[in-house]
Parts: sequence; structure tokens; C-alpha cells
Amino acid sequence: MLNSFKKIQVFWYKILYLFSFIMFVLFMFFSKSSKTYILEFVLFDWNSISFSFPLIIDSISLSFSSVMLFISGSVMMFSNYYMEGEKFMNRFSILILLFILSMNFLIFVPNLITLLMGWDGLGIVSLLLVIFYQNSKSLGAGMITFMSNRVGDALLIISIGWMISMGSWNIYFTNFSSGFGFVLWCVVIAAMTKSAQIPFSAWLPAAMAAPTPVSALVHSSTLVTVGIYLLVRFYDQIFIIPSLSWYILNIGTLTTLMAGMSAVSETDLKKIIALSTLSQLGVMMFSLGLGLKELCIFHLYTHALFKALLFICAGGMIHSHSHLQDVRKLGSVWYFMPITTSCLNIANLSLCGFPFLSGFYSKDLILESMLENQITSVTLSLMVVATFLTTLYSARLTFLSVIKNNNFFPMSSKLEENDFNVKPMVLMTLVSIMSGPSLYWVMNSEVLEPNMNVFEKLLPLILILSAIVVVFSGSKHLFMAKNKMMLFYSCSNMWFIAPLSSQPVIMSFMKVSQDNIKLVDQGWNETLGGQGLFKISSSIFRFMSIIQMSKVNVFVGLMVLNLLIVIKVWLV
Repeated sequence: MLNSFKKIQVFWYKILYLFSFIMFVLFMFFSKSSKTYILEFVLFDWNSISFSFPLIIDSISLSFSSVMLFISGSVMMFSNYYMEGEKFMNRFSILILLFILSMNFLIFVPNLITLLMGWDGLGIVSLLLVIFYQNSKSLGAGMITFMSNRVGDALLIISIGWMISMGSWNIYFTNFSSGFGFVLWCVVIAAMTKSAQIPFSAWLPAAMAAPTPVSALVHSSTLVTVGIYLLVRFYDQIFIIPSLSWYILNIGTLTTLMAGMSAVSETDLKKIIALSTLSQLGVMMFSLGLGLKELCIFHLYTHALFKALLFICAGGMIHSHSHLQDVRKLGSVWYFMPITTSCLNIANLSLCGFPFLSGFYSKDLILESMLENQITSVTLSLMVVATFLTTLYSARLTFLSVIKNNNFFPMSSKLEENDFNVKPMVLMTLVSIMSGPSLYWVMNSEVLEPNMNVFEKLLPLILILSAIVVVFSGSKHLFMAKNKMMLFYSCSNMWFIAPLSSQPVIMSFMKVSQDNIKLVDQGWNETLGGQGLFKISSSIFRFMSIIQMSKVNVFVGLMVLNLLIVIKVWLV
């Protein structure tokens, strides 16, 4: 059974690599020819409404699909190693393939109704993957993930209903300037739920309850990038409303800052990488708010590649340490796993934007464009701090998990693991290094280089080196464990977004329900209802029985009393 499963896995990751190569070749052709094809299959016409199934084939959809399929192939190869020994491996493989299918369905569809099918497919399959390990923690994480994304579903359905009066659900054939700004607001907030922007950020670290191969796929090029991709598709319509771009800019800034502060105080290996994903999603939203559509797509691709590499390296470390995820108990991994450590450091440096790695070509251009744009000094300062924090938590991760002494030696293994672990890591590392300059060369005509002075040009590099110095100096003890001060406590709880998104909301409704039960059901309903009538009837019957069991003088006294009452009434 195990051998047959591995054969199926090998077949599928080879197919995914093949389709990724085909999509890349088509992307090169479409990027140079600047052509866009829309294939529309009309299903039915009713009055002025035409319901069709369109497919859009352009450089954006082809390049996104190529990156996603390549990462999916690497994840499928890695899952052969990581999921070995699992009872439901076939189920896991099928869910991953359904996830990839839903993502491709969403990429190539410009129609809101058919896009919703891929959108919901991602939501349902992501729930099943998050709760793959059947325990209470996974169930709670799956529910908050599912319910947060349902907010976006509801807003998309509202947008679909609102667009009926436009006569079309096709994004590119619809004029949003004629009083339909409400639709764009719904789309933007729906994108925020999928890309985990403030205040919908709590589900992203919670989704780490899923197996690590799922995290590598979800947090690189699939679920969390759907919101960014949707905004890229609506880009030309969104900038009709100036307040909308201002809103996107500030939401991205706050999300980047919050994720950076949370990652600095986090000790779970997978959650640190998840929060780094949230930080870079904020950078993408920020770049869209600045109007840098091409740079946003560029950073989306480079980030997807090195983030998948980060998760695969982390998965190898977790697996070799018997699923230990606390970075405080790791250490000296370079001695046991030199290839994994090298790949992890390359991915970390790329995340920081270190010169001539893939992250440098996209992130550095975004920061330089930020310095050239006319934005407020507050926004500029917050983004500079967030960039510093990105390097800080990356260097902290390298120090705690790789360089410092091992604190949990009996749990570690001296093996570099097998080919299914090393091959995807090395392949992803090579692509992560080459993707930056390659994509920059392909997109050079679309990306405008800002003219900067020397200080502004060196500012990102100064921030990177400063953060590395802070971590490896005496200040490193500040970040070794969670500080119980309110600042660090709020950072570790994502500015209290995580608790406010789950338990307090549920408990508030439960408290209202409990008060209603005590006041109404167990209160007035019982007093005036069954229990009240029972008490009154019991009192009357008890009084009557006392009278019937009394002596004759009681009856005589009552008779005299009644006689006096009758005489009194008669005389009156």
C-alpha cells in the first residue's frame, strides 16, 4: 500500500512540474506579445443577463499558475517524506490535488460567479486540510479559518447580486464608475479576509495546525494570495475611488507592522514563518495602495518561492526533531542538517531583501518607490520600522534554531533525511535565487526604477544590517522568550486580534444566552407559567383541606360571618 501511494505521488509531482513548465513557456510568449485572450462559453441568455463561463489567458494568469504548479510539485514531493507513516495518506493526496484544482479554477476565471466556485472550493478544502489531524486544536483552528473566510464569501455574493443591474458579471466588461463603488468596497473587504489583513488576521497563524506540506502550499502561492490576486484583477476599477486606495495603503501598513511585532515575540517555528507571510502580504497590499501593480505581482511571485522553501526547510527540521516546533529547544541544526540549514538561511536572507537574492529585486523596489511617493510621514515611519522588524525576526529565527547550542539533544537526529526531503529543497533554492533577476529581466519594461539619492538607496540595506547586529549582540536576550510585560503580551497575541476573533466573541453570545435563560426561561416563564400556577393551586387546595379538617366551631363561625356579610349587603 505504501509503495503504491509513493508511485501515485511521484506521478503527480512530475505532472505538476510538466504543467508548470508549459505555463512558463506560454507566459514568456504572452509577456513579449502583450496579448490577452478571453474564451467565453455562453451557458444561457435571459433577458439582458447573459450567464457565461469565461476563461482569461494572459501573462498574469499564466505566470501565477506556473509558480503555483511548481510549488505544488515540490510540496507533493516533500509530502512523500513528511507524511510517511500517516494512516490517511491517500486522503491527504486527494485533498492537495483538489486544492490545486480550485486554485487554478480561480486564476483563469474573470467572472465573479464562476470565480466564487473556485473561491469556495479553496475554503472548503482548506478546512479539511487544517483539521486533517483530528484533535480539538485542529478543529478550533479549522473553524476560525473557515468562518473568517465565509465573511469574504458573503461579500462576494452581495457583489454578485449588486452587479445584476450592470448586465454582466465579467470584471473587464463592467463599468464601475457609475455609482457602483459599493461593489468595489465589498470586493476589497473580501480580499482582506482571504489575505488575512487586519482585522481578519487571526486565522492565518491558527491554520498552522495543518500538516507542514499544507502550510508550504497555503502560505506561499494559494489561499493567502487569492485576495492579492483578486485586487490585481480589479486594479483598474479600484483606483477610480481615491479613498479605496488610501484604505488599502494603510491597512497594508498596519498589517505589516503588527505581523512583524508578533513574529519577534513568537516561539513556535511554523507560526514565525506564518507571521512573516502575513508581513509580506501587508507589503503587497501597501504596494497596491501606492499604485505599484507590477511590483506587487513581482513580489507575490518571489515571496511565494522563498516562502515555500522556508516551510519545506522548517518541515525537515520539525520532522527530524520528532515534531518539535519550539525554537527555544532547537539549535545547532547546521551540525546535523547542513543542506537544510543552508537552504533555510538563503530563504531567510531573501525574505530580508538581502542584495542579489530574489526578495531584493522586488522588495527593495517597493521600498524605494515608497520613499519617492508622496505619503504621510507616519506611514513612511511605520513601514521603515516594519522593514527593520522583518530582518529582526528572520535573524532571530536563524540564531535560535540554527546557530545557538542545542537545548534538546535527545530528540534530534543526525540524518540529512532522504531524497524526497533534499531534492525539493535544493530545487526550490535554485529557483528562489534565479527567480528575482529572471523575473526582473522579463518584467523590466513594466517596472519603473525610481531615481534615489545615496542614503535612500542604502536605507533598506542599513535596516537589514542593523537588525542582524541587534540580534547577534547582547540585545538578543530580549527576544529569547515571551516577556510578560503588556507590550510583548499584546505583540504575541497579534495586538489582541487573535483572542478577540475567537473566544471573547463566542463567550459574549453565550453570556447573553445564559442571561436570557435565567431571566426568561427559568425566570418569568416559570413564575407566571407552570411553576407559578402550580404554587397558587397548591396554596388554595392546602387552605381548603385545612378548612375541611377543622372542628365544628370553624364551620359555625364561617356561617355567622357569611350571614353578617349578607345582612350588611342587604341593608345597604
